[in-house]
Amino acid sequence: MSGENDSKRPDDLNDATRQPVSQDPPSPDDAQLQAEAEAYAKSDADYAFFTEEAQHEDGAIAPPTLEEALLTLESWSDPARAAKLQAQHGGECRYLGTPAVGLDDSASMWREALAPEPRLELAKGLWSSQIFEARIVAAKLLSQARMRPDDAAWETVKDWIADCDSFALTDAVSRAGSKRLQAKPQRLEDIAPWLEAESPWPKVAMFTMTRPWAKLRNPKPEDNAAQDMVLGWAFALATGTRGPVARAISLWLIDLARFQQERVEDWLTTTPELSRQIRRETENALRKGQTGA
Repeated sequence: MSGENDSKRPDDLNDATRQPVSQDPPSPDDAQLQAEAEAYAKSDADYAFFTEEAQHEDGAIAPPTLEEALLTLESWSDPARAAKLQAQHGGECRYLGTPAVGLDDSASMWREALAPEPRLELAKGLWSSQIFEARIVAAKLLSQARMRPDDAAWETVKDWIADCDSFALTDAVSRAGSKRLQAKPQRLEDIAPWLEAESPWPKVAMFTMTRPWAKLRNPKPEDNAAQDMVLGWAFALATGTRGPVARAISLWLIDLARFQQERVEDWLTTTPELSRQIRRETENALRKGQTGA
């Protein structure tokens, strides 16, 4: 037998859901499940809007404007997550709390939708917003191995490094810079002056950008020359260095030791004034076999 509820349209059922007939309050568990379900449904709706509707008729992703890109990132904002990120990373950026999957998906879609020049312009706009998540996406937009021409992108990366005020931003920009360095290794000379930077983050970037050279199994002569250059930078910073710069140097040395452990051990031996942090972290990794050698 059909009742009144059976004839209701979906919209009516939604209204009924919002105004339940039962007067009994939901249990705490039921209330939590309902809240999670509503949040999940809302996140799905937002995701569908920005990944499916923002398309050309032929199915291609429509290139976003800067305003649309920022709106996309803000649509996934999470104040609680933003507060945690602010406490973790600090700095002067505004935090949205956009989850990592949203940043990755957005960067991937926009790289596909934009040619190199407008992609660079969008990246610059996102960086200028001084929003942490927008800056992460800006760096991801330039983290592409093949980009021709890439001189403007390289100049942009160098400018961004001067703005970095956290390890997270420095690491993201360094990933983009690493691709440009590998495309033209002679650019290593461009970052040598960062040894004199007042901020620690350009110095950190010198080692995070060049880690691909440390990880080579069979380096060519020109790769050995690049490794020697970076080891020279590490030597110049060896005395009294601590904190993120020391950590970046340690990680570079640990990577190098994976296939050239004797070379790293010799470097440690011939650098007597080495920072205690660098020596401790590197020697501990060598002793525990954490280099993967």
